[in-house]
Amino acid sequence: MKVNENKQNCDQRCHDLSNGRATLCLCHADYKYNKESLKREYYTLNYCSEQVSLNFARRAIATSDLVGILFDMKIDPSIPSTPFANVHDVSYFQGEEEILFSMNSIFRIGPMKQLDGNNRLWQVDLILTSDNDQDLHILTEQMRKEIHPDKKGWDRLGQLLIKLGQFNKAEEVYDILLEQTTIDLEKASMNHMLGIVKHGQGEYKDAITYYKRSIKIEEKMLSPTHANFVASYNGIGLVYAKIGDYSNALSYHQKALEINQKALPSSHSHLAMPYNNIGMVYHKMGDYSNALSYHQKALEINQKALPSNHPDLATSYSNIGMVYHKMGDYSNALSYYQKALEIYQKALPSNHPDLATSYNNIGMVYHKMVDYSNALSYYQKALEIYQKALPSNHPDLALSYNNIALAYESIGDYSNALSYHQKALEILQKTLPSNHPDLAISYNNIGLMHHNMGDYSNALSFHQKALEIYQKALPSNHPDLALSHNNIGMVDYKMGDYSNALSYHQKALAILQKALPSNHPDLAMSYNNIGLVYHKMSDYSNALSFHQKALEIYQKALPANHPDLATSYNNIGSVYGEMGNYSNALSYYQKALEISQKALPSNHPDLAMSYNNIGSVYDEMGNYSNALSYYQKALEISQKTLPSNHPDLAIYYNNIEVAGQIVLYNYHHGKPSIQEIKEKINNDKPDRIIIIINEKNSSKLIDTINDHLLIPLYVAQATTTSYSPIPVLLLTCISNDNNLNIIQNATDQLINIYSHIVNAKLLTPVNDEDINENYFESLWTTNPEEFHHITVLSDILPILLALIHDGKVNGQINICNKGTISLKYFKTIYSNEIKQENILPQSVPIDDITDKFEQWNKQMISPETRQLYQASFLLPNVLKSIEQILQQQKIHMNRNTSKILLVTGGCGFIGSTFINHWIETYPNDKIINIDRLDPVANMKNISNPNSPNYTFILADINNKDIVLHLFNQYNITHIVHFAVQAHLDSSFGNSITFTESNVYGTHSVLEASRIYGKIQKFIHISTDEVYGETPSGSNQEICLLNPLNPYAATIAAAEFLVKSYGESFKLQYCIIRLCNVYGPRQHFEKVIPTFINTLLHGEKIKIHGDGKQIRHFIYVDDVIHAIEIILNKGKTKMIYNIGTKNELNVLDIAKYILEKLQLNKNLDDVIIYVKPRSFSEKRYCTTISGLVKSLGWKEEISFDQGLEKTIEWLQLNPDYWTK
Repeated sequence: MKVNENKQNCDQRCHDLSNGRATLCLCHADYKYNKESLKREYYTLNYCSEQVSLNFARRAIATSDLVGILFDMKIDPSIPSTPFANVHDVSYFQGEEEILFSMNSIFRIGPMKQLDGNNRLWQVDLILTSDNDQDLHILTEQMRKEIHPDKKGWDRLGQLLIKLGQFNKAEEVYDILLEQTTIDLEKASMNHMLGIVKHGQGEYKDAITYYKRSIKIEEKMLSPTHANFVASYNGIGLVYAKIGDYSNALSYHQKALEINQKALPSSHSHLAMPYNNIGMVYHKMGDYSNALSYHQKALEINQKALPSNHPDLATSYSNIGMVYHKMGDYSNALSYYQKALEIYQKALPSNHPDLATSYNNIGMVYHKMVDYSNALSYYQKALEIYQKALPSNHPDLALSYNNIALAYESIGDYSNALSYHQKALEILQKTLPSNHPDLAISYNNIGLMHHNMGDYSNALSFHQKALEIYQKALPSNHPDLALSHNNIGMVDYKMGDYSNALSYHQKALAILQKALPSNHPDLAMSYNNIGLVYHKMSDYSNALSFHQKALEIYQKALPANHPDLATSYNNIGSVYGEMGNYSNALSYYQKALEISQKALPSNHPDLAMSYNNIGSVYDEMGNYSNALSYYQKALEISQKTLPSNHPDLAIYYNNIEVAGQIVLYNYHHGKPSIQEIKEKINNDKPDRIIIIINEKNSSKLIDTINDHLLIPLYVAQATTTSYSPIPVLLLTCISNDNNLNIIQNATDQLINIYSHIVNAKLLTPVNDEDINENYFESLWTTNPEEFHHITVLSDILPILLALIHDGKVNGQINICNKGTISLKYFKTIYSNEIKQENILPQSVPIDDITDKFEQWNKQMISPETRQLYQASFLLPNVLKSIEQILQQQKIHMNRNTSKILLVTGGCGFIGSTFINHWIETYPNDKIINIDRLDPVANMKNISNPNSPNYTFILADINNKDIVLHLFNQYNITHIVHFAVQAHLDSSFGNSITFTESNVYGTHSVLEASRIYGKIQKFIHISTDEVYGETPSGSNQEICLLNPLNPYAATIAAAEFLVKSYGESFKLQYCIIRLCNVYGPRQHFEKVIPTFINTLLHGEKIKIHGDGKQIRHFIYVDDVIHAIEIILNKGKTKMIYNIGTKNELNVLDIAKYILEKLQLNKNLDDVIIYVKPRSFSEKRYCTTISGLVKSLGWKEEISFDQGLEKTIEWLQLNPDYWTK
């Protein structure tokens, strides 16, 4: 009655109960998230007075992790609402002006404002809802039905907590209820509810246990068609689906459906659940047609039976969206997901896991539609909810981490992507069985990240783990199995194992053709992958065919700016490029670039690939200016996004280095017309253009070179008719073929020309107006004895080049600033020097040359010639331009600067071969050989120890002071570090000595280099054994190191030391990893000389194990050639694999040697098999470095030839290592 009186006494307007307010204390972190969500939630609270509440709120903020919130409640008495009463007169705390609200009072959240300027003290307005709030009424009634009004209060509370996603609190309720009840059916019900709770907590084994306990009790008391069984069967089916046991899941869901179909009308809401559940299982099994059919049946029922804002209706929309998503129909998928989200936002608390799932689903569609910004935003919203609502090891949290990782991957942020994938895997490994398909997804995702980052060994390992799980858990035609095959195929492709790659991709395609619609994007991916492999196998017809199939699908299924379309265009362009159809190649590459520029961030690695592709076509077309520009764009992007050891970086560096050299400018021997010359200058399209590298400002410097160097040479051609000495003279001093070639060794000659011009004594300056019809003749007639400057650049340039080349020009030559020289001097030069050197044909008499002056005079007064003639004024700037550019790129002007090399371990097999070659090839260089003469070293290995340029020092590199003394004494410029202890067997007996020699010795040389500070290049010789065993494929320079024996581990450690000195002390190093080297002078510790020597002495060779250990063997001369090229031209801070295609096992070696020695014995007759070594790896394999090949290296000596040379040397020197 009191309440009614209060209502009657109120004014008929809105009242602000300002005499008192409610208080809520929130954790500061929770408040950050809830501040926005408070605006839309319903809330139930009690009430207390204003001052007390404000004091409580202020007291809360004294704790650093709490936020104080003051609720200001507003009530409109004209709206019928839940009863409330002023209990001021009967309250124990009369001074607090308390008002009592019914427990089911619900308020809408109103505006919020900050109090006292403190961001941890807030006021929130609450408005009491009407009893007639229709949306609230419908939803409340439905939830009352769903939490079973016939149940006891605690049971209903437990079900409400489950509905709200509060599984831990629900578990407490049902544990108490189960313990208290003595009624069997209630025990069954409590077990069932605990099964639901455990499912929600991600404890799947416990969930099945509780469900089965419930069924076991009910089977004794209920008929087989009782509705209780439906709930338990559905529950078990859901759990089996979660753990990937789809067969059992489908079986239980179908049992539930059969019971419901017999007991209920066809439109009953309870039928929707088993339909949905069966649809989900078919979805997981990859049967999307059946999945869609069952989900649509469930939706039809739910639309009739449920209110429009019911969460189960949202679930139906989500399920259909997921199927459309899998079928590649992203537009329909997004539509259904958004319908689901609208319902969840109205019906569920802001931290409900189903809301997070909805955000995840929408994020995934945006991801597929290439809207990565929206995708990442939705993924992060989902993660925030999961982190608050779920245990830290819940599988749905892992799903959220995976999705965020995929978004980061798509924008090229591989480091963040890998981090999130690893978080996901950690959760899944704790919560799922070891063969669960979700684990396979996680393994695949991490494998793809390693793939993107160039770590192919790790990538392959993770993809193989995924495949093993899929093969056990999924049907043989499941699309995810195809995905796994594709992933392994891509890694094999990157590692150069094209046969294996093709096999895996074909398996994937066979599965996808059975499982997916013919226009599904995943089919296109498979076609593309096969096309890539055929491309590498040089089967361009098949490659083009498969890429075009992929493109047709993508054009139908994807948005016009989707990155996969760009990939397809790139692939087709690449094939056309290989086929020499550069026009088509450029067209497709440009289409790819246009898409990538719209769809991807500006620093995405795929953009770099597009720029590189276009650069490569321009390179092939001879447009080196454009090529260099695109290569540099590719490098700039990759340097920002890829690891420093990624193989793509090496490719981009190499492309720039090759394009950036001063390359040949091909000019036909016949002389073009002036108009042709002008067109070439104006269009900047010579057959090949001189480019000098400059990464920061390439276009400006290329223009400079074109203006200052090329144009004067064009003028030289254009101003000469009929017979000209230019082609012949330039050929003599610069080149030895039939073209006019401007190459780097002309630089010094141009420098000398410049110095003569700048220092010239200008006796008779020439102006344009002085040139008339009789100019040449009058000058010659008037002062025939004087040096007059009447010959244009076309004459003086080649003559000077020839004379400078032969060292016959000293002092000054009288040349004016227009590049002319006197006719008399010209005739003198021609008669006395040029003709004697046979530079010009003997048949050209001096009078003929004189007769040309009249013709030259006519040319000089023509407008065309005058225009071009002015360009020759730029010649004095040539040196300045060249010096500036070459200095910026650290290209030495003098290529013949002598080196002073310190060679460590130079009396060993490879070191001595290097020294012998260097002494013979580079007579101006000096070599200091430091060696402590281990048993495998021999001073006899040096062919010419008395060479004045060779010095031997008997010392140990472990003594840093000696090494430093040698640096200073001999002014060392370069180091070639061979010195290691390399006998594998010994490393198992006394491995400490290997650490001392290989690690400490290297460190000693490095530290001496640091102190000395003048080492221009440090060549560190390593081994392919640092990669460890390689069962299949081959190792690239960027592969992770995995040494498996003490010897290899010490070599790997030495490599890391070298790299550290490069990063910390700017040491310019190159690391060279060698496979098995053989040849003359090799010690008998190695297999080839041991076998040869043993058989030559009529003894049997010992083979450990079965003799099937595989190694790669390369002849020593090829290795020395590679080291020579890297020392002279190799880019520093790089690693170079020196490999070979000669892959042989030990038995193959024995067989080849036996055949070469012609001993007429069977292999078995000369072999003794002994116990295998426990430490012998089965196979090592490295790639042949693309970097060293790009520098001009290739393997010259076949294994057959090298073996013959080695046998011949051992036959001539049988006692070389015994004396």
